Amino acid sequence: MAIRGVALLITYSAVDTSTGVGKTGDVANHTMNVLVDAAAAAATNTPTEVGNGEYELLLTAAEMDAGHVTVYGSSATANVVLIPRKITTGQLVTLSPAVGTATPAARAGTAILLDLFRTERKTFVLTAVDAVGSAIDLSAKTLRFVVHNLLDAATGLLDVEAASISISGVSNEVANVLITEAQSAVAVGQYGWVLWDVTANSVILHGRLNILPAVKDVV
Repeated sequence: MAIRGVALLITYSAVDTSTGVGKTGDVANHTMNVLVDAAAAAATNTPTEVGNGEYELLLTAAEMDAGHVTVYGSSATANVVLIPRKITTGQLVTLSPAVGTATPAARAGTAILLDLFRTERKTFVLTAVDAVGSAIDLSAKTLRFVVHNLLDAATGLLDVEAASISISGVSNEVANVLITEAQSAVAVGQYGWVLWDVTANSVILHGRLNILPAVKDVV
């Protein structure tokens, strides 16, 4: 997964529309641009050729500092088009040590935005590290994932118990939260979510959850 704010080497294709095959030896003719959310600018780095009509471009950390990044460009060669690349980034969340109470003042770290289609079955993969980048061992914690109304945090709408949360990662720092079709069958909208350490009564991770409309069939 592409990480927001971290440099990324991407590939893109150049196609000769007169032949329908990849265009080789064309890198000197490429002008590349990066659309960072809604702001477009020329790419910082120069592309290089890989072969068979494929080219590479190193995106800088600044160019990757957005939720959505699009790489596009043009060739000065007649009949050659460059295929755009669209990138959606995620966040590696850095937290203060996972201690203290669950009061708002004690909640540390960046809020994480999650998306879920209504009645979709999905596993959220959530990674927890502390303020110095060290993994937080989740294996000994009793975890609970709760979705709540933003206007009424006391009203839980979706509750995932420890049995449906598996732990993985080299240092047991990854929580895999399984949301079933029945659990995601709530009204479309934006909600808050928290990953609780139930035993310590503390919040490890938190953020926003978008429940999106999903059409399964057209009559």
